[in-house]
Amino acid sequence: MYGIVPAPRRRAAFAMFALLAACGRAGAMITVGPASDTACQFHDLGAAVQAAAQSSGFDLIAVSGGPWTAQTSIVDHDPDGLTIEGGFANCSAGLSSGRTTLDGAGAVPAGPLFVHSGNGALTLRHLVLQNAAGGIQSVVAGPLTLADVIVYSNHADYGGGVFVSGNDIFRPTLTLIGSSINSNTATANGGGLYLSRVDVSITGGSNIVGNIAQGGTSDGGGIYAIDSNIVFDDHTVASIPTIGSNYAQRNGGGVYFSTTRAGAYELLLWNDLANAPIVVDHNAAQNQGGAFYLSSIASGQQVFSFAGLENAQVTNNEAYEGAAFYVFSSGTSTSVGTLVQLAQSMPGDSIPACSSGIECNTIDGNHAVGGGIVQLNAAGDAGHASFILYRGRMRGNRGGTLVGGNADIAIDSSLVADNTIDGGGSLMYDISGDLRIASSTIANNLVGADELFVVAIPPASLSILHSLLVQPSTAAVAGYDAGNGVGVTVRDVGAMNVGIAGTNVQFLTDPFVDGVDGDYHIRDTSSAVDRWGPSGDPNDVPPTVDLDGATRPFQFNSPSTPYDFGCYEADAVVDAIFIDGFDD
Repeated sequence: MYGIVPAPRRRAAFAMFALLAACGRAGAMITVGPASDTACQFHDLGAAVQAAAQSSGFDLIAVSGGPWTAQTSIVDHDPDGLTIEGGFANCSAGLSSGRTTLDGAGAVPAGPLFVHSGNGALTLRHLVLQNAAGGIQSVVAGPLTLADVIVYSNHADYGGGVFVSGNDIFRPTLTLIGSSINSNTATANGGGLYLSRVDVSITGGSNIVGNIAQGGTSDGGGIYAIDSNIVFDDHTVASIPTIGSNYAQRNGGGVYFSTTRAGAYELLLWNDLANAPIVVDHNAAQNQGGAFYLSSIASGQQVFSFAGLENAQVTNNEAYEGAAFYVFSSGTSTSVGTLVQLAQSMPGDSIPACSSGIECNTIDGNHAVGGGIVQLNAAGDAGHASFILYRGRMRGNRGGTLVGGNADIAIDSSLVADNTIDGGGSLMYDISGDLRIASSTIANNLVGADELFVVAIPPASLSILHSLLVQPSTAAVAGYDAGNGVGVTVRDVGAMNVGIAGTNVQFLTDPFVDGVDGDYHIRDTSSAVDRWGPSGDPNDVPPTVDLDGATRPFQFNSPSTPYDFGCYEADAVVDAIFIDGFDD
């Protein structure tokens, strides 16, 4: 069982109730504890919840004692809102100082610990919910909030930890604050969370770890979400990933995110602390999408699905194909699109840049047994899939390809190094989409094919711009292989042991500070320095910062060609204020 950092004890329960009452919300404060505590109003939590439903206005239930064992389902249908807060030492205590455990093992009949119904909001605080036939079930109900709650070792067919569902008319909200969905199991979908038509906010150092979707056709080990929106405005707690060690028997070890209804949907992950990025680590799926499986499928409906990760680390995930990301988009008649974008903060962004010494926006150490690390496919006459990596790193991955499929692929201002491509695969391939490599360093990748990039059939295009392509002499390859009719643009490229032709292609020797040991910064004496200038093409705007965050260009001796090949500017100075996350 992973632990989490307890939420700060900022307010006594009595003070909270007084504040709400002062705002004009009449209600009751109800105490629940063991029979030995004569100060308690109730000695049964279910009875206290039913009493709260009969009381007008907001109600607060303060729970002491425990662990409460063989706990049967508690049904909340309070229309005025209810908070259940654990961790009180006794029924006379005014301040929660720990967590109270509610244990469903041995309950007759077995069921979820909480069943939430009706329009009233339900807030759970300072609780451990464990060993039940589902931790929480909320169907077409009011807002559900978990604050400093551990949902642990529960099991159900759908949503082993938490099940939340809406409908075409009503979309519920779920908020996790400093909470953990931990080691739960589903025999169908959603080992940790099952979400259908729900808007979700996750923050405060929450985590989704160790959950399993274990049936033969099960999806979403950590999270199963359909037609939902999810925002992680969060950070990883030391030694605990935000989404980690989840497993799906079929697809989406960490997250399964599917859209099927008209509209626009978002899965967003970004850090709220400069020194603690979101980490998605050691998730696995038997088939597709070790970390993330994303699909948009519709006919005659316009659907757009966007997965945006900023300053995240996607590491050590595994699947047959799509170890880091598997993306599928299928549309008929009307556009259906799925876009995955990974980026780092830019100066002036509200999201804090990662602190010095912390590498963010990484796809490292993932393993695809049979396919790509990032696998993208589009189907139907109107399906579109896209992948963008901006100022990122892809290193030490192993699979049949690094990025590939039928999609639009853009790698910009990024480092792609030390990856291993098994079999006869190229580093990246595209069937009929656009493959664009710009201002990036592609170095020391072991590929099975005779070229780094393959683009197969029109209307595909290939652009390699302002980049460094470097291979060891023992692994020399061609730059690309393009099918008949495929448009190819090669401009401002430095190459070493890579055969390629184009405009301003320079063949270099030893451009890096220490490429043998993985330092791919440019030596200031390298011929990769000051080799290109703006082309004037409005679709090819020069970069303003390099991968580290240093200002580009850093001019040495050529005003007309001040930019260096690749993702780094030699000897450029990183703004210490920006990189330490204080830039506003």
